[in-house]
Amino acid sequence: MKVSSWCGVVAAVALAACSGGQPVPVADADLQSTFGNGAQVQFDKGSMTFFGDKTVSREMTGSAQIDDGTWRIDGGKLCIAWKSPAAPESCLTQVRVGSKYEARNDDGTVAMSYTLN
Repeated sequence: MKVSSWCGVVAAVALAACSGGQPVPVADADLQSTFGNGAQVQFDKGSMTFFGDKTVSREMTGSAQIDDGTWRIDGGKLCIAWKSPAAPESCLTQVRVGSKYEARNDDGTVAMSYTLN
C-alpha cells in the first residue's frame, strides 16, 4: 500500500476517533454528489426522490398525493421548497449517524431521520 493510501486510512480513523461517535455534518460536495445523482430517501412518514435537475418529489405513506418541489445545497445545508402544497423553503443541516442520516434544524434538533436507498 502506498504511503498516501495509508495517510488516508489514518486520517479516516483519526476523524472517527476524534468525533467520539458523534454525528458529523455531511460536506457540500458529498451532498451534491448524493442528491444530484438521484437519491431515494426513506423516512418514517414516506419517501422522497431527488432528481439531477434539482427537482424533488415526496410521497407520504397512506396518501395517493405526490408533492413536488425543488432542492439546492447551500452552505452545508439541503434546502427544499415545496410547490404543492406551497411552503417556504426549508434549509437543514444533514448529518450521518451510523448507517442513517438526520436533517437538523439550526438549533441542532432533529427534524427528520432517514435512510438512503
